[in-house]
Order: sequence, then C-alpha cells, then structure tokens
Amino acid sequence: MVSCTKEELTPRKFPRIKMLSVSDITITGAKLQAEIETLNDETIIDHGFLVLDNTSPTLANSDRISLGPVSEPVLAEALCERGLAKGKEYYVRFYVLTNTITVYSSVVSFTSQGSKPPVFHDFEPALGSWGDTITITGENFSTNPSKARVLFENADALI
Repeated sequence: MVSCTKEELTPRKFPRIKMLSVSDITITGAKLQAEIETLNDETIIDHGFLVLDNTSPTLANSDRISLGPVSEPVLAEALCERGLAKGKEYYVRFYVLTNTITVYSSVVSFTSQGSKPPVFHDFEPALGSWGDTITITGENFSTNPSKARVLFENADALI
C-alpha cells in the first residue's frame, strides 16, 4: 500500500538567498555570483559578498563587497579585486541586510591567483599632528580594518 501527502512549504519571513559560484579566477581577482530568490515583503537595505581567509565570513570580520539596496529578486555579481594573496584559500558568502535581520548564504571556497594591489592617490591634510584624522584616497583597499595597516614613520595608525 502506498500513500501520498502534499508537501507544504513553510513560509519564511526573511529573504531566500543562494550563493552560486566563484569563477574567472585570475591574477587580478575573481568573479562572485549569488541570487536573491525571494524578498518576502522585506526591504533590503544592502546586499553583497563577504570574503575571508577562514571558514566563517561575517559582516564583522570580512572584507565586504557591498552592492547596496535592492527591491526585487536579482542575480548578484561582483568582482573581488582586492586583498587576495596568490595560492591562498578564501571563503565567500552572500549576505542580505534588512531593517530587522541579516541573512547569510552557505559558504563556498576558492584558491586565489592574486588580486590588484592597493593604489594610493592622495591623503589629506598634507600636514598634521598626533591625533589628527588623515583621509587616504585610492583604490583596492580592504574594508576589513584587521587586514589593513597604515604607518606614519614607524608608528601604526588607528584605522
């Protein structure tokens, strides 16, 4: 005797997301892809990718590639072109941030072939003293302060 029951999906009160792939891994970085499948009446204030050299990337400990707000399901893509060392394994996860919840995808890993180096364009003010705030502008800086270091002569700056 065989019987069947209809499977009912439990509604979720948070967005449904999926990390898809890391591809096009080159000496200048890697392409990241993920998907927001459903929004479930949530307003997404930010979405993007988290990259870290250990298995648990979070908003608090990772280099963040922010893609900003979104109002409909999307295929999200970004290039990770900073902070990657050649031959090192990295872990990536997709995130969605709403006013009430942060949703993380599963984690995927890849071995890097490297990335673009940081490029400094300018800093301001040109003269300062101990305790002043200095603004450095450029490209390919990490968003993770624990992965960045700025020195003035031999003194570490607070980032």
